[in-house]
Amino acid sequence: TSFGKEPVLIREGGSIPIIQDMKEILGSDSLMLGLALPDCQIHAPNENFAVENFECGILMSQALLKELAKA
Repeated sequence: TSFGKEPVLIREGGSIPIIQDMKEILGSDSLMLGLALPDCQIHAPNENFAVENFECGILMSQALLKELAKA
């Protein structure tokens, strides 16, 4: 795995209204992947994101695209 651990499914609140529009137009569900950790302070004045998480996110995206290509 890209982060050295198995992925965890976490369902969180929040909404991105365009996702429903995309589903209606494309006829397909979306996959949203969050890479921020709780200590990233999302939307706070001291919001941060570790470069290591960004780099692992690139590897994760690469692995996901390889798996999707097999489907």
